[in-house]
Formats: sequence, structure tokens, C-alpha cells
Amino acid sequence: MGEGAAGKVFIAVDLSYEYWGDIVADELPQPQWFGHREWDDGTPPEEGPTFADASDAVRWWRNRGATWIAIRLDDSGYLWAGVGAPPSSLSPMPLFSDDDPRGRPEGALASAKAARKLWREQLPGQIEAHRKHRATEAGDQLRKRREAVNLSVEELAARVQVAPAWIEDIESGQTSLQISLRQWVELVWATREPWPDEHRFRSHGPIGWAGPESLSTAEQIVLAILGEGQE
Repeated sequence: MGEGAAGKVFIAVDLSYEYWGDIVADELPQPQWFGHREWDDGTPPEEGPTFADASDAVRWWRNRGATWIAIRLDDSGYLWAGVGAPPSSLSPMPLFSDDDPRGRPEGALASAKAARKLWREQLPGQIEAHRKHRATEAGDQLRKRREAVNLSVEELAARVQVAPAWIEDIESGQTSLQISLRQWVELVWATREPWPDEHRFRSHGPIGWAGPESLSTAEQIVLAILGEGQE
């Protein structure tokens, strides 16, 4: 239990707004403050109970002998709630006050609503940025496959019977979100040597969903058809 050491206590309000989904604001669950104590001697952390009021959480840990306490009331950072002034390494950390409205249950709920509102505003842009990153990554992977077998864009396009611009768009990440899995499989076959490969014409069942991650899925399908990649 870390005898002889007060340890370091970290308390935070649970603003897990990524799990709120489409819950309307008035039905948001009441956020709770939870904390844990870390010991300098490697003893496993001590978990504390949850509290509706931040002051109750701080008092509970102080009653257990904790003197080093940092509390996070919202997304703005930690406050010092320990005994005495904050350590010099933490200065100028703001001080926690029992009068801070953010520490009350209604303050936590207001913070949660504000956090969810901001999250919902930012989410569409984050999703689009993530999709673009994945599409660009898939395009890079296709380009590397093509270059590994010394194929030009025109030669690969001829193998899959498409216009060169179609390959260029995929490799640039512009259209790899719209490529079907069957098309990815064809691209995998076309970037294998020797060409044409007799296994290319084996049936591999109905496949058709799209997405940049389908390139790696297509590679696994081809390997399975060839009986490769088995333990």
C-alpha cells in the first residue's frame, strides 16, 4: 500500500462525451469525479470512489493522508488541491477552491454540455481529415506495390483495363474511398509477378464493400487464394 509515502493523487471529472451519442443535452448523465493515487515505490495505484462534488473528492483523499493532490475540473487543466503551496515543479499551477462553481454537480454538467457541443462541432472535420489520411495512405501503398514490380501507371492501368487517370486518382488519395473491394483485389493481382497469374481467374466469392482499408483486406484474400500466409 505504499507505506511511508503519501503518494500523488490525480482527480478528474469524467467528461467521456465520445460515448454520449445522440443523447439530448437535458438527458446527459451526471459527471462524476474519480481519482487514483500513484506511489513512488512501484506499488499498484490505489483507486478511489466517485463523487458528485469535487470538494468531497478532495476531502476524501486528504482524510486518507494524501498531501499531493491535483484535480481536473474540466478540459482546462489541473488545479492544485494538495496541502500547502504547489511544488515548485508545478508552479504556477492554479489553486483549487471549494467555491469554484465548476466543482459543483451543476457546474460539472455545464462543462459536460459545453464539451459535447464542441466535440460535435469538431467531429465532422475530424472524421473527414481521418478519411483523407486513410485514403492517402492507401494510395501510397498502391503506388509502392506498383513501383516494387517496376510498373508504370499506364502499364498497371492496362492490366486492369482502366484509364491511367483512374490509377492516378487512387494513388493521390482522391478516390480510394470509392474503390470496391473487388477492384482492390484486381489491383493486388495486377501488381504481382509473373503477370498474368493463373490464380487471378479463380473465383473468390461475392465481394464489394469499399474503403481504403480494403487494400490490406484484398492482399489477404489473394494470399488465401494462393494458399500463402498460412501457419
